[in-house]
Amino acid sequence: MTSQPKQMRKRIISNPKAQFNLVSIMGGIFVLTSVIVCVLVYFQLKSLLDFFYHSPLPPSEYAKAFEARLMILFGQIFVSVSVMCAFFVFSGLYLSHRFTGPIEKLTLQLTQYLSSDSEAIPTIRFRSGDHFQDLPELINQVLRKR
Repeated sequence: MTSQPKQMRKRIISNPKAQFNLVSIMGGIFVLTSVIVCVLVYFQLKSLLDFFYHSPLPPSEYAKAFEARLMILFGQIFVSVSVMCAFFVFSGLYLSHRFTGPIEKLTLQLTQYLSSDSEAIPTIRFRSGDHFQDLPELINQVLRKR
């Protein structure tokens, strides 16, 4: 018994519009959150340098104050990166819902149609914000031809 090799997709970009939308939104979120983190780090480091150059503290207390300010900086960076990760997770969930939701709805509608005894042909629709908007019309045309 010989096993068949798995067929690989020949094209990476199979649905340019949908893939571009997904990449654009995720890239935009990444750039926006990265800029926010960079600006935060810049201003905190600038404040540390100002503190270093204009510190009225004696050298023995300066190290403790500098360490405290550095810990605040790391805390803010941690919070910023956590928020950035949360944006990625929630935007990924939202976008994947807009991609997988229509397929699940289509599967449910076709299963209901096949399991019903009714001769009435259902009209398949997707939500306005979902991807693959041309698919329901094509399937409706195929069902009407039967």
